[in-house]
Amino acid sequence: MFTSLSERLKDHNITIGTFSILEKNEPGWIMIGISSLGLIAASLLWFLSFVDLNKKVIYGLLLFGTLSVFGGLFIAPNTMAKLLALYGAILFPSIALTHVVFSLKKMINESEQTFNKILVESVLHMIVPIAIAALGGLYVAGLLSDSKYLLEMDIFRGVKLSQLMPIMIGVCVYVLSFGYMRKSEDVQKTKSSTLKI
Repeated sequence: MFTSLSERLKDHNITIGTFSILEKNEPGWIMIGISSLGLIAASLLWFLSFVDLNKKVIYGLLLFGTLSVFGGLFIAPNTMAKLLALYGAILFPSIALTHVVFSLKKMINESEQTFNKILVESVLHMIVPIAIAALGGLYVAGLLSDSKYLLEMDIFRGVKLSQLMPIMIGVCVYVLSFGYMRKSEDVQKTKSSTLKI
């Protein structure tokens, strides 16, 4: 088949070159587990922006999260990798939206505002969330970098959920931060919060 094709292509000065073989990529469950430690740390940092916890509780949550991730990867590595990718796809955009809401609240609570200051802060508060959301995309790409996903032998089915959940979480964060149908004076009286990242 290729011989006859080559002869037909010769009339058009086209030759068949050499092709390369895509090497199989299969990240082990240990590597995925180590990568997922960042998800656990990001989760705690995001959670601590809403509540204050003592160090014992924080270390306990870190330990629980680590054991849960490695235990799940040891028992069902494929399913756990998909769940971690879905969690990363939801977590980082949620952190980005939380950063936007908290930054906006901080800007509202500031007494003096100039046009240049508002412009600079607005640009910065757009760049930071984009970078955070892009980091989530890198996590998803890394956790699902197995060749079977590239060849669509297996499919990540959490796309719609990963798009809707951050929006719903962002709305909840906005309501918690600004309230629902509250006056601007009441918003300014509330204590401003900043996301610790």
